[in-house]
Amino acid sequence: ERLLKLDWESAAGNWKEVRKILPKESVLSLDSYYYNMAWAAEGQLPEKLLAYHQPGLEGLFIPIDASSSYLTALWSGELWFRLGDMTMAEHAYLLSMIFTPQYKGRRMIQRLAEIHLIHGDTEAAKKYLRILSQTLFYREWANERMSEHLTPDVESWLQERRRWLPTIRISTMDVVKSLRTLVKSCPENTLAYDYLLCFHLLSKDIDSFIQDYRPVAGKAPKRLYAEALLIDLFRKKASAQEIQHLIVDPDIMLDFKAYNQLAKENPTLLARRFGKTYWYYYQFIKTNN
Repeated sequence: ERLLKLDWESAAGNWKEVRKILPKESVLSLDSYYYNMAWAAEGQLPEKLLAYHQPGLEGLFIPIDASSSYLTALWSGELWFRLGDMTMAEHAYLLSMIFTPQYKGRRMIQRLAEIHLIHGDTEAAKKYLRILSQTLFYREWANERMSEHLTPDVESWLQERRRWLPTIRISTMDVVKSLRTLVKSCPENTLAYDYLLCFHLLSKDIDSFIQDYRPVAGKAPKRLYAEALLIDLFRKKASAQEIQHLIVDPDIMLDFKAYNQLAKENPTLLARRFGKTYWYYYQFIKTNN
């Protein structure tokens, strides 16, 4: 019942309500999944990622295979839709429809119509819009989108979503390749960028994180990213000047020094003081990856 509430509120974009429904401590992988979606929608995924239990990569992406249910396929499609990958989203929504041949709701049909509208394939979109136009509650919604002259609100929404479409489509189900394509096509897509970097960090793949991280001159990186960068700089035995130039914030460097000192002197106290840092996650947390 709680997961259905989370699904309903997230589909409507009511992220504050999503956070109210979530338990304080994650019980299921899907709790973390919705927690991450909610904060990512508000541009705060890196800041909030380790404040909640992360089961590994399933906290960011739900794997879709022959054992998936229609709900997990639906939830996966919702995330890809918001990230901007319409091909991956369409794949998940179609699977969700296949898994529920007796389904009489509007959710998947509505999203598939929007996906085709974003792609500019109006004929394919009308296939789904005609179905919705026969319903009582979504007739007006469908008719507005079948019209040759879209309302200003619909047109504005479509233009914004089309900005995120990848210019080159790679035929792959690989999460990293898909996210990299989204970021390369639209550098302003910070949602896909943060998901890409956090995916690397949860899988403890520092090398890939360094490959995809984009430093901003003169600005301190977000705390999570700075902590990961320090691990890489420490491995490379970077000079103090190199570290200071990249990290910028001296407090993070002091904390890293304190972390390493405490790890040597009294590691039993690390969780209490540094349990929510990436350093602790990287060194001690075991995941389901």
